[in-house]
Amino acid sequence: MANYDNTYSRIVAWLKVLLPLLALAILSTVFLISERLDPESALPYAEGDVEEVLREQRIGKPDFAGVADDGARIRLSAEAARPQDGDTTRLRADGVSGRLETPGGGWLDLRSGGGLFDDPDRIATLDGGVRVETSTGYVAETDTMQARLDSALAEAPGEVRAEGPPGTLTAGGMRVERGSTGAGDYHVVFNDGVHLVYTPPSR
Repeated sequence: MANYDNTYSRIVAWLKVLLPLLALAILSTVFLISERLDPESALPYAEGDVEEVLREQRIGKPDFAGVADDGARIRLSAEAARPQDGDTTRLRADGVSGRLETPGGGWLDLRSGGGLFDDPDRIATLDGGVRVETSTGYVAETDTMQARLDSALAEAPGEVRAEGPPGTLTAGGMRVERGSTGAGDYHVVFNDGVHLVYTPPSR
């Protein structure tokens, strides 16, 4: 029994010495490893991304949608958006695309280099080159176009160049408006000096 007590006492005495030394060795290893780490090489892009988010408040792939009282729908999306001049109710967007669908089954596909979304007024102003393709066979290009998210109406106030079933045309403007029947039909109307080069159908 005495030998057992002596052995136990010696083990405890050695552990009192070894355990603190082991702890010091572990801590020194941790500090050495942490000193060797290069934050820039460990996170090569994190700092830049954080700075960009804080500076520009960018939003990735936002969606904007609206429904008119007659059931027409418009939905636009963007690659990215950020507040315009710090105003979070007005977003400047890049790479905009979307579709306007009418209750009668018609549609317009919209695509532009950029756009400004005004939430209080529910207006999307597409710019940076706008391309419009319609279910009736027209493909039109213009510089800017405004689309209302609450009524699914749209207007291009500047020169429009288009190709369609009749041929090639240019006009001073273009509108997407409701038909006079009130049955949910919509029309694309070219206005302000329309010039048409007629292309007869091939036989």
